[in-house]
Amino acid sequence: MRLMLWKLALTVCLCGAVMSFTSRAIRGQTSGLRPNQVNGLGDPPLPPLGEPTSRYFTDEQASRGRVQFLRNCAECHVAPPLITRDMLPPEAGFYRTEHSLVSLGGQFVRKYPSMYHLFRRIRDTMPAGNPVAISQSTKIDIIAFLLKAGGFPAGTTPIPLDVAALKHMPLNEQDFDFVFNGKDLKGLRVVLGFMCRPAPNGCGTTEPGTVLHVDAKKEELVFSGQPEGYWYADKKFLNFDFRFDALFERPVDLDSDDDFFDGNSGVLFPVREHLVFPPTAGRLEVQGHNRNMMAVLNVSDGMLDPETRARVQRPVGEWNSLRVVNLHQKITTFINGALISTGTHAFTEPGYVVVQMEGGPMRWRNMRIKSLD
Repeated sequence: MRLMLWKLALTVCLCGAVMSFTSRAIRGQTSGLRPNQVNGLGDPPLPPLGEPTSRYFTDEQASRGRVQFLRNCAECHVAPPLITRDMLPPEAGFYRTEHSLVSLGGQFVRKYPSMYHLFRRIRDTMPAGNPVAISQSTKIDIIAFLLKAGGFPAGTTPIPLDVAALKHMPLNEQDFDFVFNGKDLKGLRVVLGFMCRPAPNGCGTTEPGTVLHVDAKKEELVFSGQPEGYWYADKKFLNFDFRFDALFERPVDLDSDDDFFDGNSGVLFPVREHLVFPPTAGRLEVQGHNRNMMAVLNVSDGMLDPETRARVQRPVGEWNSLRVVNLHQKITTFINGALISTGTHAFTEPGYVVVQMEGGPMRWRNMRIKSLD
């Protein structure tokens, strides 16, 4: 009996040692389909929002909005610094004294990606209990006032009551150096040709032809699937914040319950020498492979949270919102707002940030990138 217990204890110790060694052995691994299994990546070094600069409203519109805010919103809300609890009139309602007032000032409006998202929230749900009590044009005026309370500067043109226009008015993203216009390839460049450099020094081409085109109706960039290549914004970056949505087109013969799909893409930087494949030395890759999405490759201390990725990544045929931030030699990646991978590097010179096209038809939308230098 004692011998059996001794053997059991020895087995447990050996298993624990092997598990500990295995955990350490894969900690820095970021290549292939077995990245390190590390959870809890901590708080990433993200750039601050910065001061808002877009001039979406006029002072006159914001003044009308202030009146309507006091009339329709002040029972439940304040908008500091322009309207605080002490400024509310006695008729503002019992919430003033008996309940906390929800603040819509400061950074509140910037939690919404665009003016459309803020407008939709107020249009469809406010005032609480009776959203149709005030007109949509009045709600637009109230939004102008909230923008002013949030530090946005006034301009010469009022906010229009136009959903399509509102979708192109970002709130939490200011001063991007490049924004895909959804209509044409303006500001974008392309290199096509497997293992090719661009002509005249290689077999590649910089003409998109029918391989890459814009679906203006959907405001999407469409890749036919062949030949391989990449696209990029025509400006070099070192520290940057790159955001875009990506979709792998689902093969028509892929079973509905089959989640194994090996479509491929990725983000390369800093690219200084154009070559489609293989990647030249002196640049990093953020994997875009459907089964290893947003893993940081080619770094010794790469960290990855595969459990979170499995939870937030949407299936083939649906859009995923991707983000790559490079700040002070540390790269951080996200899928649908969730932190996925981090890594550090030694690059100190700017280059192009390119998106690979390989492994089948794909679509992209909402591409934008800003310098953090």
